[in-house]
Amino acid sequence: VRPSVTFMISEPCSCCHGTGRVEALETLFSKIEHEISRLL
Repeated sequence: VRPSVTFMISEPCSCCHGTGRVEALETLFSKIEHEISRLL
């Protein structure tokens, strides 16, 4: 059984001690790189 895509690209929230999820750093960096390349 494969984990859901949301689970794979997110990590537990440190503010709510894991009851929610936030974007994983790798996902965030990828989005930033994409936006920078789009602007150039």
